[in-house]
Amino acid sequence: MPKIKRLVYPTCFTSESQEAERYAIWLAQQSDAEILLLHVFDHSALEIPAPYFMLPSAEHWVQHRMTEVMQRVQQELEQLGTRIKNEVSCNWAMIEGKPGPEIVTYAHDHQADMIVMGTHGYTGLDRLVLGSVAEYVVRHADCPVLTIKPKA
Repeated sequence: MPKIKRLVYPTCFTSESQEAERYAIWLAQQSDAEILLLHVFDHSALEIPAPYFMLPSAEHWVQHRMTEVMQRVQQELEQLGTRIKNEVSCNWAMIEGKPGPEIVTYAHDHQADMIVMGTHGYTGLDRLVLGSVAEYVVRHADCPVLTIKPKA
């Protein structure tokens, strides 16, 4: 059985990703592995419809808001990383882009032995409309992926 030395734990700070945190820490403790804590900042969450760009200073407002949100996310990531570091070896990073592809690329570039991530548990039309980051990662990662379902 291959030894787990490095595992990626992507988080979006939801309760579903927090559920996966426990598993990531437990696996890291059992394997004496390092956790690579990752948050992918997706700009599309802050996009505004094109007609609003006609308003004076809309672009400035969006840029200011984006900077503000990114700073808050970075602080939250550092707090979580510091908390995890009290239990296991942990490094953290925030990158920008589409979560699925960025998680897969990050895991590959950092030679991760495993990815541990939560899933929102969407089914049917919700999954079709909203997409599934976890499904993308499972299909494209070149290492094992442990997905943690949300509790009922």
